[in-house]
Amino acid sequence: MEWFVSRFNQLAFDALHEYNLETVYPITLIYGPCGVGKTELLRMVYHQNKSPQVLLMDAQIFSQRYVLAAQNHCLSEFRTRIRNHKLLILDQLERLEGKKNSLEELLHTLDSLTNNGAKIIASFQGEPQRAAFLTKRLYSRLFGGLTLPVLTPTTLELVEYARFYARSRSLIIQKDILSKLAAQAENLTDVQKLLNEFVKFTENDLKASSYECWEEYLMLYREKNSLKLIPDNVIQKISEMTGILAEEIKGSSRVPSTAAARKFAVYAIRKLCALSYPQLGVYFQRAHSVMMKSYQQFEDMQKENPEWRQKFEILKAYFDKGEG
Repeated sequence: MEWFVSRFNQLAFDALHEYNLETVYPITLIYGPCGVGKTELLRMVYHQNKSPQVLLMDAQIFSQRYVLAAQNHCLSEFRTRIRNHKLLILDQLERLEGKKNSLEELLHTLDSLTNNGAKIIASFQGEPQRAAFLTKRLYSRLFGGLTLPVLTPTTLELVEYARFYARSRSLIIQKDILSKLAAQAENLTDVQKLLNEFVKFTENDLKASSYECWEEYLMLYREKNSLKLIPDNVIQKISEMTGILAEEIKGSSRVPSTAAARKFAVYAIRKLCALSYPQLGVYFQRAHSVMMKSYQQFEDMQKENPEWRQKFEILKAYFDKGEG
């Protein structure tokens, strides 16, 4: 399999491309933003070392199976199955946030495996400081081994990846259009999605490679993307509704109108995007206790002033349209 390798993932790729169970660190951790190929790197290692002694598992599946085993009083069998491997590959550790018992179980699993000479590779979405939900001992184990950052690709790297991806799938698209397409993306996953959607959009169009076709697709893409239920879009819509700039809503201004819009945003993002208070804290770069207070204050604001309740209902209806 051909891999796209550039500066953003070079270190991780070089370390994992020829992963040797006999010589590697006991614990290897890959971390970085969403959509940059961390899961694909783990799968690469899995297929290179595939055997009954190698286990690839999502962290959420690990947690679910642990909870089920605890409920059914068969933890011993669960632990035997998980810990009887030479290599455990665990993806998306961030899914264990808030799961105290699962985190404790993972700590003992890592200790058991390493004591028996086994190796562990795990992936985590975000920067190390984002992993504060880990227990101190688990954090020490994971970040005390070999840590491999995968960085955010530059715009030029995204353009090169768009050309690589198109070539690998025999897609005939003008280079200039590929460059424009990559400029709309934030990561590799975005590039793939945009390319596949554009190809589907142009399947029955004789002008598939024309700029007119691209401009039409881009207009539809932006309209659809603005309805996606993500925190940035929620804040953008609140900005339009309140007249407060999005960067001010996310900022630290204490001007009453801005503070009110920020409380609206905290409440709406928690309600519509289902973010936890710690996740809200990371997003707004504030303590989770501040997020709890803002949420509760906006609930009071709606009781005192029905216009705030109406604004929230309008916001919800806007994104419900996108979900539909």
